[in-house]
Amino acid sequence: HIIVHPGKNHTFQSFYENLLKIDDNRILIENMSGLDIHGELMFGHTLSDLKSISRIKKICFDFEKAVKSAYYQKIDYKNFIKNCIETLSPTYFHISGGDKNNPIDEHTNLWNSNINFFLIKEQLTALSVDQTTYLTFETPKNKANLNNDCKNITYFKNL
Repeated sequence: HIIVHPGKNHTFQSFYENLLKIDDNRILIENMSGLDIHGELMFGHTLSDLKSISRIKKICFDFEKAVKSAYYQKIDYKNFIKNCIETLSPTYFHISGGDKNNPIDEHTNLWNSNINFFLIKEQLTALSVDQTTYLTFETPKNKANLNNDCKNITYFKNL
């Protein structure tokens, strides 16, 4: 699969027009955090944006970005995640850590985060009873090996 970020300064129409230029069945669209690293608003962070996008492409649901989006929207992230999963029915997921009180994407280690990963693990476990789910860890890379990824995976498994 090819994971595509919707980016900033888009409307659904402009995003759709650009997506048509690279149409490929392998493309999944990832939900976005509220703001990018420069403080600019991201398209694809609200449930409304994601519902529009999901009519043309599958969503790769990023939990950390959803938490950031919820903070930016001033809504409870646990409810936002639940509503997104129920509405969008994703099967592909990204996970990383971050500060739940910051609207900017961070991709930290899970143990350096204040996000409730136990709740996320429960939701993924429930989903995987009825469907195949795919989870990618987007955690920091250290010294060009997978040791840190393995530590994050083990941390998540042990919740």
